[in-house]
Amino acid sequence: MSKKYIHLSSKIKFFSFLSIFFLIYSFQNTAYAQKTVGVMKYKKGHLENGYILLPPMNSNKTFLIDKCGKMIKMWKSKYLAGMHAYLLEDGSLLRAGHIADSNYMGAGKGGIIEKFSWDGELLWSYKISNDSLAQHHDFLPMKNGNILVVTWHGIPEAQAEDRGRETGTCFGKKLWSERILEIKPKGTNDAEVVWQWSLIDHIVQNKDILKPDYDAISNHPELVDINYFKNSDPDWIHINSVDYNEDLDQIMLTCHHLNEIWIIDHGTTTAQAASHSGGKRGKGGDLLYRWGNPEAYQKGNSLSQKFYGHHNAHWIPKSFKDGGSILLFNNGLGRFPLFSTVEILKPVESSPGNYTQNFPYGPESQSWIYKDSIPTQFFSMVISGAERLPNGNTLICSGVSGKAFEIDKNDKIVWEYINPVITDTVITDGEIPTANGVFRYHFYPDTFAGFKNKTLTPGNPLEGKSIKYSCSYGNIDMTAPVPVKFFPMIGTANNQPNTIPQIEFNENIVKGTSGNLYIYENNLLKETIEISSSKINVNSNKLMINPTDLFAKNAKISIGLDKNCLTDSSNNGIAIIDTSQWVFNISGDAGFNDFKLLVKNKIYPNPAQSHININLNQASCKIEIINYTGQKVDFIKTEGENNKVKLDISTLNTGVYSVLIDNIIYGVFIKN
Repeated sequence: MSKKYIHLSSKIKFFSFLSIFFLIYSFQNTAYAQKTVGVMKYKKGHLENGYILLPPMNSNKTFLIDKCGKMIKMWKSKYLAGMHAYLLEDGSLLRAGHIADSNYMGAGKGGIIEKFSWDGELLWSYKISNDSLAQHHDFLPMKNGNILVVTWHGIPEAQAEDRGRETGTCFGKKLWSERILEIKPKGTNDAEVVWQWSLIDHIVQNKDILKPDYDAISNHPELVDINYFKNSDPDWIHINSVDYNEDLDQIMLTCHHLNEIWIIDHGTTTAQAASHSGGKRGKGGDLLYRWGNPEAYQKGNSLSQKFYGHHNAHWIPKSFKDGGSILLFNNGLGRFPLFSTVEILKPVESSPGNYTQNFPYGPESQSWIYKDSIPTQFFSMVISGAERLPNGNTLICSGVSGKAFEIDKNDKIVWEYINPVITDTVITDGEIPTANGVFRYHFYPDTFAGFKNKTLTPGNPLEGKSIKYSCSYGNIDMTAPVPVKFFPMIGTANNQPNTIPQIEFNENIVKGTSGNLYIYENNLLKETIEISSSKINVNSNKLMINPTDLFAKNAKISIGLDKNCLTDSSNNGIAIIDTSQWVFNISGDAGFNDFKLLVKNKIYPNPAQSHININLNQASCKIEIINYTGQKVDFIKTEGENNKVKLDISTLNTGVYSVLIDNIIYGVFIKN
């Protein structure tokens, strides 16, 4: 494929891309019979726990959701997204907004950055949208409180041509170059520029020997050819993301139109950043490293190109899997067939931040590439991004379709979500989503400092009339619910014979879809009730039973349950329950501690390592042990005098087990 053809591909306007892709995506999704937005896949036990920041492109709202797709928080601005947003460690939201003006009307225009409190109050805003500069695409909050901002920098056409731009190729009154600002917020609507870097200070040209910066392009890979990209758009470079490495004090830029990433030295003064020397690396503001398209500096050809309209290049945190390497979303625009990939690149360095000077810059290829098993099924021609998560998984944003999905270390999808938000409305689940693009999703772990002392109560799913799906958010719960209180209390006196018994558990429970609850009165089966019956009610962590017949005075009541009649939100079935001594109308009170003592006395020692003892009321009965998932386990039984039984549990794994006698749970013990 010729470079000319690739350039022609790139000249299509951004929103034309979106319109075309939305149309294609709509037809592709007509196969959905039911669920079309929100959580599409949730594989319990394989996810990174945390929250997702969702800034829909065509909305003035920003959402924080959990991985069940339920809204935690929403912020509202006067402006549509422009394009990204971040949470800060004080819990505030930093968001770019889109300001329309006649100076810069390109794709990805922002123009204003706003800061909102956790509760939605506008704390600060700063407009960067004038004849000279316009914020676009991305910005980055720094740990020192400053903000790195990507801006278009308008170079008047005559000035650009005086610097060696070919005559007639600015396609407007200005050539849109790039400038990176570091701003320090002041007051409620002001900022101080404390550092800046301008691309126009680091160019080379080989078209006119009488003009500045003339030289062979291949002699200066540290400079950018001002004539390399010349389509009918004044947006010459189109940087779409910025990242900062505090340890290296370096900035990384993602250059869409040149299909490259650049790294520059932030350890300079502004004056040094405008020169070719000085700073921590001794090269001023010249490029320290570039990769993706060596043809851009005449060290390769079109066959050497690696990136195709890529986005979101950034360093992976050092403590994460592949820490220190560069992760990015390679859109695949101009690559045929059309497909997207997520890739990792490990720069060749002589020491951290010092890049080996062999050309083209190494390495020869990426160290990891993720693509779909059918590559063309995963394609987002614009926007999009990816980030490595603390557990080694990778969160991927396929931006045009509004889709986020998480892959595990084996590249298997374990979570998938489709944005349901369009402008001020939301899609009703079951409708086909269009115009629901997302520039980039961002992940925040449970331990993120911005969540400290904040209420993170999940609300409803964002989508309207959400179709039911299986999802349980939070640390993976592998423990079955445990009863902590009975009503009437064990041994309470003077209860009415028509008392409705109630069991309170240590966590919320829900009804299963099948199975029976059994009521025993004085060891005799009194009633069998289907779990779906209205006689059994569940309210948060309470189970209430309304039996058909009245209880007799001084009756000993026992409850039995089929496996998975009741579960918790993680689908753990109730395996630990014991009501065999639930006796009404006996004087004295008892609480949870008494219940634990009762269990301990019935099965002893408890906890146990090698064996347990139980005392039976009858000589012959069926004894079973089940684990917390309801599965039967093997053991050896030895019978003693006075119906005392000893069970060898030495082969069992550490955990919590229940003893069943004639299909009724007798008690619980801990194997350690």
